[in-house]
Amino acid sequence: MNVIKAFENVFVYANCDAKCDIKKEEIEKGKFEYTFFLKWNEDEAKKSDLNGVEIRYVLPLTDAAHLWTPNCRTKRIIDAEWRTKNQTMMTIGAPVACVFNEDEKNRYTFASSETKKTTNLEVGVDEHTSSIFGKLKIGLKQYTNKNEHTVKILFIDDDIMYNEALDYVRLWWEKGIKPVVPPESAKMPVYSSWYNFHQKITDDALVKECHLARDMGFEMIIVDEGWETSDASGGFYYCGDWEAASSKIKNMASFVKDVHSAGLKCLLWFSIPFVGYKSKAWEKYKDKMLYKIDRLGTGVLDPRYPDVREYLISTYENALKNYDLDGFKLDFIDRFTIIGENKITDEMDYVCVQEAADRLMTDVISRLKSIKEDVLIEFRQSYIGPEMRKYASMFRVNDCPNDFVSNRIGICDLRLISGNTLVHSDMLMWNDEEISENAAKQILNSIFGVIQLSKKLETMKENHKKMTSFWIDFAIKNKKVLLDSKFYAYEPQNLYPVIKAFDEKDEIIAVYSKNKVINPDLNKNVKIINATSD
Repeated sequence: MNVIKAFENVFVYANCDAKCDIKKEEIEKGKFEYTFFLKWNEDEAKKSDLNGVEIRYVLPLTDAAHLWTPNCRTKRIIDAEWRTKNQTMMTIGAPVACVFNEDEKNRYTFASSETKKTTNLEVGVDEHTSSIFGKLKIGLKQYTNKNEHTVKILFIDDDIMYNEALDYVRLWWEKGIKPVVPPESAKMPVYSSWYNFHQKITDDALVKECHLARDMGFEMIIVDEGWETSDASGGFYYCGDWEAASSKIKNMASFVKDVHSAGLKCLLWFSIPFVGYKSKAWEKYKDKMLYKIDRLGTGVLDPRYPDVREYLISTYENALKNYDLDGFKLDFIDRFTIIGENKITDEMDYVCVQEAADRLMTDVISRLKSIKEDVLIEFRQSYIGPEMRKYASMFRVNDCPNDFVSNRIGICDLRLISGNTLVHSDMLMWNDEEISENAAKQILNSIFGVIQLSKKLETMKENHKKMTSFWIDFAIKNKKVLLDSKFYAYEPQNLYPVIKAFDEKDEIIAVYSKNKVINPDLNKNVKIINATSD
């Protein structure tokens, strides 16, 4: 790649005929907004997916020890710059990275305004110069029919705590992307059918569980994958018709009515892009797929076709009206991406897949809200970026069965950039023979998010019931502090061993590692949760 623009410590590279102008503005002390005005030769850009530009910041590698990104999971190191990968788009991750020191203070935070299309925001060590490279890579082929684009980078080198830098990024995004306001019901504990039943669900069993769940304080059930097929062997062969399998749920509207009578709201699982090979819908849409996944028995719909979008929207619309649902768990939206050849046809009204996915979800939310204003929408990690907040009531931690540490990490990572979008745990589960003290760790590590549980309550042991009921009651009574107040997760490099939530009057501190020193505010009503083994 060749340098097409150099400005202070910023270099812009391109591997095709391109130009760039740069504007720099200091918004506040230590917070800078760079605007990059890019122009390129459209014909050259179309030739290869590899053709693009790279915006590179070259910065001193001083007092910089760790790196945070929204989907970094347990990896918090600053890797070699040639080994870093952090692809983001509307439906995957978020374009932000924070370099911080051992004192949890920000050194460099980067965020991009390109939150919809595919980019790579990468931060790594250049071993040759002992520098940090902050790189934003943008492929130009996705901007078909365009030969210019403006992108902004927020750069923060202010000496503030890491979470303050990330919250500033969130507010910066919100200037142009308005999140939905989640209904209060999204703050209440959720019962899920997934880990406890998988595809082997029946209406009678679930209604019975709903009554037991309500007695324990749960106010919502998510009926997960399996309701749409009599098959229980895995895969997604029958997705696409979205008719309840009568062998499992005899009448969906009656079932939802029974759930409501038990005192719970009802959300239903749908895979947004999947149409299975054995579904009736396959013949109609098989030629309008982005790609196929043979091991799962399904194709992935291409949202650039207007009739594909209408099919999906009307599916959810009809389910909401006909079944009186309260919301949806909409899954696998991250599959909306190009794999292999990017085929463009005259029937499409969009060229960019992510633009089409945004149009799809914008229309989904608009039409569902016109039917039921407080409709609930759940997405899971990693479709948790600022664009997804326009549609989501809640973000759920990615699948981590029995892994309470990953649940704690995921909740903290999501809360750092999610603002008022509710963050839910992955569904909690544990072995029936587990002692109560160990089972409680599943809940305690998720206490700063909304708890989702996936255990069969009818067969749950009495000691587990008492423990679960106690902590669910605690979560409900303290949800204002736990979910709505200020939040600080200590030592991100050590996976958040101490977490605190507080407002003017109350403070809740949870300690997850032994021998930690905490400093509660004794002028407040303080609750300390000992989640260690001591």
